[in-house]
Amino acid sequence: MHRRDTFQKPETNKTFVSKEKDDQPPIVSFTEGDWNLTPVKTTTTKAVFTALSESQKLQGNIVVAKDRDQVQELQDMRKSLNCNEALTVVLQKKEGMNCDGENIRVTVKRGRSLHPKLEAFFAWRLGETSFALGLNKPNP
Repeated sequence: MHRRDTFQKPETNKTFVSKEKDDQPPIVSFTEGDWNLTPVKTTTTKAVFTALSESQKLQGNIVVAKDRDQVQELQDMRKSLNCNEALTVVLQKKEGMNCDGENIRVTVKRGRSLHPKLEAFFAWRLGETSFALGLNKPNP
């Protein structure tokens, strides 16, 4: 005799959450034509903090911060270590957000997407500001 086990599926109340801006794939690159200097080399905040703490040269010239506190931490660390190396810090602009950074709109590629997209950011040019990335053309 063949025995068949039966399993009852428990009742579940699944909640589906829409994808918020915070859940977007990371920025892979910025379109160079939007900036006044090239090459535009994206780095990570972790790489910047490591380079600063070990007195090494930065491996990029633009970094995306996760929030305003991280921007402040980068500014404070650079100041305390007398780092004048040029770096542009950008922070994704969200609805209702207000910051002291420069309002910019630049084209970015995220994750595995093949299509660049125009997005809004706040930007801070740190260090040798004449060598930090700035916008190539004014925003509309």
